[in-house]
Amino acid sequence: MRSHFRRAFSLITIALLLSLVPGPRQAAALSTAGGPAAPAPSTLLPIPPPPHQKPQRPNVSGRIDLPFPIEDGSIRVHVQPGRTIEQLIAKWGLLGPATHWNTPPFDEYDVRSGLDRSFKVRVPVGTERTWTTKLAAQPADFDYVGPLWREPVKAAFYPNDPKFCCSHQQDNLIAIGMPVAWDRTVSFSGVVVAVIDSGLRGSHEDAGCWKQTTGYDAFTQTTVAPCAMTDTGAYGGHGSQVTSIAVGDTNNGLGVAGTGFNSAIKPIKFIASDGVTTGPSRADPIRWARLNGAHVINMSYEFSLYDNDERLAIQDAWTVGITPVTAAGNENASPPGYPCAWLYIICVGGTDNAGNKWSQSNYGSSWVDVAAPAINIYGMGSGSNSNYIFGSGTSYAAPQVAGIMALLRSIGKTNNDQWLALCNTAFANSWTLCGFVNAGAALNY
Repeated sequence: MRSHFRRAFSLITIALLLSLVPGPRQAAALSTAGGPAAPAPSTLLPIPPPPHQKPQRPNVSGRIDLPFPIEDGSIRVHVQPGRTIEQLIAKWGLLGPATHWNTPPFDEYDVRSGLDRSFKVRVPVGTERTWTTKLAAQPADFDYVGPLWREPVKAAFYPNDPKFCCSHQQDNLIAIGMPVAWDRTVSFSGVVVAVIDSGLRGSHEDAGCWKQTTGYDAFTQTTVAPCAMTDTGAYGGHGSQVTSIAVGDTNNGLGVAGTGFNSAIKPIKFIASDGVTTGPSRADPIRWARLNGAHVINMSYEFSLYDNDERLAIQDAWTVGITPVTAAGNENASPPGYPCAWLYIICVGGTDNAGNKWSQSNYGSSWVDVAAPAINIYGMGSGSNSNYIFGSGTSYAAPQVAGIMALLRSIGKTNNDQWLALCNTAFANSWTLCGFVNAGAALNY
């Protein structure tokens, strides 16, 4: 039966998917450092309209009063088109040198978005705020200037898998209609879900080594072979747990079921073991996923600070057909932080299994698209190859939706069509744009 679910797909279904597989821009060869590699020249796709508009959040360029520590001896700048960082260092008498904030090389989408114009610039220790104020007053040269804020990330906490079929530990999947969705499709490993998180215990019994793809370590900027990824252990294995909720090995007689069933796994290590430190660039993991074959990207975390490079990387991902999904956050606040507040991303709030708002979920119908269960959600842990943990948080609501998007992709739905199917079939509520997800209805929309 397991092999039947994995392999029994018609050539028509596969052709539908392959017609939507990202082209050379996303499947580019890796650079020797493992970072995003520039593809051959091609025609840029136009930036499409977002699935829905969100109110604009304030830019924090020039701010020196935010409640976070700063890195000594450097500032971050984004230079205007037509300017070079070398010219501006000389013009303003900056100490220098400067290094790219995002990892080179840059492809045509990066250049159009200006991700190649973000820099980290050396300044004398103790002058970081002075230089920020001085350069932010020069909008002809810079459209962003700020100290290097050390902002902690907030982890937005009928198959035969035992915790689904037999112990009622995954009743959240019944609540969102997964059995009906799986009757429509169980996807296949040509659909790739990238999970940007604390990594993955790739050797775990439920991690589906057979469907893991090459991953990426944002701290070392190197690639990681399938099945060799490790988890930093943040929150007992936040990345492993989130991955298994979205795309854990399903119908294998072990552990938990993932909503994306047979969809493939692309793990990206971005959150350190302390659960608050991340890789330096918030855009880099998204860029790498875009360049390396992802169809869906899950980001179960939240930042407070505006980061325009992250916004542009998400926009580029959507433009080439990828579906970014993120958690709304756990402060019972509105508006939520980032990346939820950006356009071109599906933001997921948290509920109980009956669809009632979880008390800590962030909310706001202008920002939060849909909601999914977020209380006592089971998944893999990183403690051992048979370790399972549970937790509450929108971190665990988001990957349920990421897996649903992968199912929709497997039947040929574009990212915008995925959003329409999800939104137009959800059970309406007052605190999200669309409501409580109904996967079965979305797959039959």
